[in-house]
Amino acid sequence: MSDGFIRGTVLWFRPEAGRGVVKGDDGRQFFFDGKCGVDDPVKGLLVHVRTVNDSEGTRRVELQLPQNGRQFTSVNPVPAPAATKRRTVKSRSSKDSSTKVPRTGPKSGVVKRVVRTGESLERGISVFHPTHGQGFVVLSTRSMARIRFMPSQEERSVRVDDLEVLEGN
Repeated sequence: MSDGFIRGTVLWFRPEAGRGVVKGDDGRQFFFDGKCGVDDPVKGLLVHVRTVNDSEGTRRVELQLPQNGRQFTSVNPVPAPAATKRRTVKSRSSKDSSTKVPRTGPKSGVVKRVVRTGESLERGISVFHPTHGQGFVVLSTRSMARIRFMPSQEERSVRVDDLEVLEGN
């Protein structure tokens, strides 16, 4: 579509928080706020979406209704993650080598929010990259960051200067 808009569907919108998500037909997800340009963006609403830079230089998402008004579609629920096997290790304190102890810790794919010395970005915060889209910080240094981009779950190393932090502190 011209003007930089692409077709998309509202996945969810929480009026109390004033935030929501649109999934574009190209697979990208766009986080938007209540000032997106559409009154009452509800789940399943078909819209046109694009990112624009404000006069202050901040990036925001803009929505428009299609020419023929409000249209809806069914939104497929996000499938629940598959059950994972619990990892076990042999107990070192027990003389019986058949005893196993379950391993604890974060599940695979979970990014725990942590600030570490020498890192410029907090792990787990959402960021936006102009080429790759939106993602979450996995690791960072003062100049480079490892980002897990959504929805493909692909990780890339990018320059910190190229990223825009989407969450306020």
